[in-house]
Amino acid sequence: MSNVNDEFNRFNIDIPDENVCMFSSSYTQDNPEVIDTTRFIYETSPEKLGDSIVYPAFGCHLVTGGSAVFVAEGNEHKIEVGDVFFTFPMIPFGFKNIEGLKYLYVNFVGAGAELILASVGISRRQTVYKKVSDLIDIWFLALGKCNSGNLRLLAKGVLYYSLAMLPCEPNGKSQKREENIAEIIRKSIDISYHNHDLSIEYYAQKYGYNSKYLSRKFADAFHTPFSEYLKSCRIGHACVLLAETTRTIQDVATAVGYHDPLYFSKVFKNQMKQSPTEYRKSQKK
Repeated sequence: MSNVNDEFNRFNIDIPDENVCMFSSSYTQDNPEVIDTTRFIYETSPEKLGDSIVYPAFGCHLVTGGSAVFVAEGNEHKIEVGDVFFTFPMIPFGFKNIEGLKYLYVNFVGAGAELILASVGISRRQTVYKKVSDLIDIWFLALGKCNSGNLRLLAKGVLYYSLAMLPCEPNGKSQKREENIAEIIRKSIDISYHNHDLSIEYYAQKYGYNSKYLSRKFADAFHTPFSEYLKSCRIGHACVLLAETTRTIQDVATAVGYHDPLYFSKVFKNQMKQSPTEYRKSQKK
């Protein structure tokens, strides 16, 4: 057993030297405000995970030892003890220049995940928060008390507490965020992907723009057409539901914005090279 630096470990908690993994097998998504936690992990050997790590869920990570360069979507951030960083479903990430890196993380899913992240300014462009105070001891205390009966509650507790401790402006916007219309639409898709009515015409009418102009602005800003981004977002969330729940294909289709389950299955297979059923089976292995 080892101790975290005294600056971050005021309670002198004994810290395990090996990975600690806690998993939850149950999950609900009926309420659009629901967030459920699926994993509470202490990772001590990230160098063994490879250069491209992909999870079918959101991740809130807390660095407890060492340092590294966190890499995601072409962006690089130096991370060290006390920093918090976030990952997103089906978005690859990795680490460079690892020097004794260790971290705790909670995976979480649910329709409410995008909403609560957006409420505190977290997005795929704002993923790292430096030296968030008084978190390490709380996370390790929670991990030490975890069992199969209380995992979801404890993991959710540290997640919500950590989100509340992040530095953000009173209106919930990131300190560095400066939105334009393309970014507004992208964030709306990330939050409202389940809305069957989403289309470039929907946003053109909502914000008073020409649809062709909006389509061009979006493609220029994110180097992908609006329809492709929307499809990828929906299929990414479908992967989470298929991997983490037992919901029917029809329910999954509806939850990610598709009226027709047959059309959803066709789009899914096109994107993932597997049918929804095949994908679900592959995740159980």
